[in-house]
Amino acid sequence: MKSEELTNFLTSHGYYYERDSEYNRDVFTNPSIKVGDQMTKMEIFADYYTVRLVWWYGPHQKVGTSTYMKDLDEAGLQLLAQNLIANNIPQKLEFTAYTDGSCHNLHPERPGGAAYIIFDSEGKEIKRASKGFMKTSNNRMEVLAILSVVNYLPPNSHVTIHSDSQYSINVLSRRWQALENLDQITKYWKICKDKHLDVKFVWVKGHDGNKYNEECDQMARAEYAKKVKE
Repeated sequence: MKSEELTNFLTSHGYYYERDSEYNRDVFTNPSIKVGDQMTKMEIFADYYTVRLVWWYGPHQKVGTSTYMKDLDEAGLQLLAQNLIANNIPQKLEFTAYTDGSCHNLHPERPGGAAYIIFDSEGKEIKRASKGFMKTSNNRMEVLAILSVVNYLPPNSHVTIHSDSQYSINVLSRRWQALENLDQITKYWKICKDKHLDVKFVWVKGHDGNKYNEECDQMARAEYAKKVKE
């Protein structure tokens, strides 16, 4: 029953595939999908003759099962899956963020700071934060600021992140091969995957009058200035 097109479609929407050899069927599972106002697990069981859809609430409580549909072909199954996913994927929340990182490279202890500001879809500021570190680098602080944004956001979010770091944008978008800061970069990718985040980057020129980029820069610099005084 399984087609490559169907498998690619379901797996790209968060479903995991496995072959159930005992019952000669394909199983697609999404461990966290929203049905109505409940977060549940959804399973699609498909063999050559039937398809069954099952929703679970909690580890063992079955809350909904479709009836068997006989003689369903691959096109029918794919259409069913498309409609099912379209009707049950929660709408993504929209956010905008500004980030910056800074490091005093001439200081022997290389103090640095990272900062970010997040706005909701209505332009209301919902979070700003900054933190300082010692023995760091500018690139690491830039990546950390972006990592902090995705770590803060709720699952199923879309965020547009404004950054003046071409390094961060390119390594996190996988356009450049990362040779350093792999711990942070790997964590970023894992968070985005686990939380089903859509991230769009916008490069802004640093120190060019962008209000929130300038504020993040000031916050980051203030953090490493505190570290120098400690």
